[in-house]
Amino acid sequence: MLKAMRCPHCFVTFDDQWRHQAVCTDSEATFKIAYVKCSACGRAIIVLTGQDSTTDEVGEWMMWPRGSIRPVAPEVPKRYAEDFRQACMILQDSTNASAALSRRCLQSLLVNEGSAKKRNLVDQIDEVIQSKQLRTQLAENLHYIRKVGNLGAHETKNTHTGEVVDATAEEAEWLIEVLEGLFEHFFVEPEREKQRRAKFDERVKSTGKQLAGKDVPVE
Repeated sequence: MLKAMRCPHCFVTFDDQWRHQAVCTDSEATFKIAYVKCSACGRAIIVLTGQDSTTDEVGEWMMWPRGSIRPVAPEVPKRYAEDFRQACMILQDSTNASAALSRRCLQSLLVNEGSAKKRNLVDQIDEVIQSKQLRTQLAENLHYIRKVGNLGAHETKNTHTGEVVDATAEEAEWLIEVLEGLFEHFFVEPEREKQRRAKFDERVKSTGKQLAGKDVPVE
């Protein structure tokens, strides 16, 4: 419990010594505050833990920072960035709500940026994957997401048991990570290449002007 983790502030993985302070014990559980400073960025991380008095099961709730703080590249349009930030912020409080926002953002990306024409999210994912426009790793991650992409948006029935399938924390976080990959593909990489070409064009233009003002010997 609370061993090596990725810092929610700077995203560097660290394995520092956590400190624990008892808060209170009631008829159901014992509660403690666990806290540590990230060795990379020096910022505090505070977690509330609760140990069930009957089963000894331990629950953990991130108290600081609230939610998952993930940077969004400035190249990402506001309409996508807002859903993404909200999905990150509420991940600790409600994995279903976070997955719902991520799913909405994913669907918008596939339709508006990936040119998907289908109406169902699973079909849209298949459509974009089959278009071969994504690099292999991102396409494979998106293929995994098609299994959990509808979770959190509405009640999804398991076809074998009829039970409602909830979005786990791992599934909700995977959705967020896939969105980060799609942001990189659709917005960050194209802008980076555009800037590179602009610098090259400027260099060629500048070189051409220098040559134009000189007598270039002909061999």
